[in-house]
Amino acid sequence: MPQGTCPITASMDAPESKLAALATKTMLLTQLLKLASLISRPMIEGVALPNGISANMLRVIMCLAGEGPCAGQEISVMMGLAPMGVSRALTDLNAKGWVEYVDSRPDRRRKPVQLSAAGWQAYRELIPHVATVAESLLGSLDARDCKALERLSRNIILNIEDWESGRTKGMAGWLLKA
Repeated sequence: MPQGTCPITASMDAPESKLAALATKTMLLTQLLKLASLISRPMIEGVALPNGISANMLRVIMCLAGEGPCAGQEISVMMGLAPMGVSRALTDLNAKGWVEYVDSRPDRRRKPVQLSAAGWQAYRELIPHVATVAESLLGSLDARDCKALERLSRNIILNIEDWESGRTKGMAGWLLKA
């Protein structure tokens, strides 16, 4: 398909098998969108609220625990959060003493933060709650299913990162050219 061509309208003359594949992927994407919307609820109700923190505070803690020191803009991009939401979460976490600013000599404008000792302790206290939610949501999966879901999730995340960087063809290329 030529770059800049809408894959949906271009596929209208496609063979039946291609239309079926497009419909299957479209339905799967719809299911992923629903999953992305719904998965926050158990994390909020099972982890954030019982620990007296907001959903965004939880997301920032999880990001910093996994990624290490990050600037607010980086957290925003990685977690798909609005910059203002990240800023508020960092302000609240800073007030609790759970994050600390890291010196960024090469780039004075970048203000990375990391979990403080108290932040790491808070993170360790969150883990049993996260494990309970994980067991509730993923407990019916066997080890093979978990590995497959991990692999598929990683691939989709990489595709999203590629799409965001504008390196992919297809729909992303069409949208970027429009």
